[in-house]
Amino acid sequence: MRRITLVFALVTGLVAPVFAQQAEIDAVNAKWIDFFNKGDFAGVASLYTEDATAFPPGSGMVKGRPGIEALWTGMAEKVGDPKLTTLDVRQRGPHCSKLPVNISSCGRR
Repeated sequence: MRRITLVFALVTGLVAPVFAQQAEIDAVNAKWIDFFNKGDFAGVASLYTEDATAFPPGSGMVKGRPGIEALWTGMAEKVGDPKLTTLDVRQRGPHCSKLPVNISSCGRR
């Protein structure tokens, strides 16, 4: 019984941070949508790390915040009412990484 309790405590200790970070990711996704809908693409870019890489559909990858800001400024003409769906979250040491994010649109601007 003690062994089961120790295993349960270990698994809980490993999984709990992922769920807490998922809540943080959901909050940042909501902030991303708010910035996008306000036309604040510098704000959108600020949510990415300085060395982030974006892989927009149908074009080459974009690196860094200035490139990501320009990407979303251009995409705003094609995308309206975006919805963000984080498809996967993986533990990377003490942090989590969002792996691909699906951005869908419910209409054009």
